[in-house]
Amino acid sequence: MIFDMDGVLCDSEEFICAAAREMFRRRYDTDVAPEDFLPFVGAGENRYLGGPAEKHGIAIHLPEDKEYTYEIYLEIIRGRLKLLPGVSTFISSARAKGLKLAVASAADRMKVEGNLAEFSETNLVERQWVTASKALYRKVDGRLLRVSNSDEGINRNLQEILSCPFQRPTLR
Repeated sequence: MIFDMDGVLCDSEEFICAAAREMFRRRYDTDVAPEDFLPFVGAGENRYLGGPAEKHGIAIHLPEDKEYTYEIYLEIIRGRLKLLPGVSTFISSARAKGLKLAVASAADRMKVEGNLAEFSETNLVERQWVTASKALYRKVDGRLLRVSNSDEGINRNLQEILSCPFQRPTLR
């Protein structure tokens, strides 16, 4: 079973926003409001940082600023980032049924590894994840990332997943 990270296993939005705001404050002496990030939620970290930077006339330096944002983020989440309600129970149930678990996230590896470290007591996955750091396509059909806490929901989601059209990259 493949899980997305943000919004499925945990909600890191307030933490990544705080980290990004702090990065802008430290590096560019600019106070970026939390609402400046809202149009870019879910667009990937490059755009999440780049959109507010454009609004404030800042020429950010990627990937350096993104990596620095993640360093701040990892400090902020320590002991604070939690699994969403019901996730731990669902994971235990899935493991009891013998399902293999993995994470596929549009976030970069540094963030995913940091998040997973916060959940280490749940043994969520054993080094089985895919991150945006090496992905050709950062976003997939949302039906691939839905989970449910009932057997009926799991079966329905598996049927949806199997019926999803996949776009295969072409080499040119």
